[in-house]
Amino acid sequence: FPAQWTIHPSEHLRYWSIVDFKHWVKELGFYVEKYYVYDGFPLLWKIFPNLFGLSTVFVIKKVK
Repeated sequence: FPAQWTIHPSEHLRYWSIVDFKHWVKELGFYVEKYYVYDGFPLLWKIFPNLFGLSTVFVIKKVK
């Protein structure tokens, strides 16, 4: 199987929550302008995107 991580297994983005991603983006000097969650378990992904969404796309910008 191909490796899913480089240093530690918990670093893989697939297992991060939206809150985790926002935290790490901030630590790196960026911010999340907006994000889009799409697909997943019918109807529930719109109500609980972090739990039932299939994928998330983030728009990030550098902090000025």
